[in-house]
Amino acid sequence: MPIWKSKKNRQAESNPTVVVQDLFPDPNRQTAGEGSGTTPVDTGTDPVPSSRTGREGTQVGWERINRGRPTNDPQSGGPESGSDGHPGLGKDHMDNPVVGWLVIVDGPGKGSSHALGYQQNHIGRTSGRVILDFGDRKMSNSNHAVVTYDPKSRRWYIKGGDSINLTYLDGEPVLETKELLEGQKIGMGDTELVFVPFCGSEFDWQDQ
Repeated sequence: MPIWKSKKNRQAESNPTVVVQDLFPDPNRQTAGEGSGTTPVDTGTDPVPSSRTGREGTQVGWERINRGRPTNDPQSGGPESGSDGHPGLGKDHMDNPVVGWLVIVDGPGKGSSHALGYQQNHIGRTSGRVILDFGDRKMSNSNHAVVTYDPKSRRWYIKGGDSINLTYLDGEPVLETKELLEGQKIGMGDTELVFVPFCGSEFDWQDQ
């Protein structure tokens, strides 16, 4: 006598997966006709552009990812920009004009010049107003020496910094503040520099 089988039992024999899915439905799964079925839910996270995304879509995606980050747009409060939006353009160099130079004549960095500004110029290998990062390991990372231009007296001075390493002026150790004159040689580590003033008794930017 033939055994009667339901429609689901017949489907189970041919495709058991169908029966399992029917017996244990996923409550979060939308089937055809339920809900809109076409509009993705916005979870609040930004999409990551992929190579399959079109040019316009990629640009929009990156704009969403970069939302809130600083830009070069002057109106966005980002990095310093000139009148046309390019960083650094439109900067007034008179905010920190050159008043002299140190020229390396011997040691690492030989042939390079380094600008000096008003007031104190701290000199170091990795930090300071004047950075001489040429690999001289005998030079202190920061504040090896200080070269100062006093705009009131229009005179130059040099003194040793906080480092234990000595600074030399024309071969003599700088143990206290000394007046610095044009053409004098400054020694720091294996580096020797010549002082070249621009401002002084005969000229100062204050006169302009």
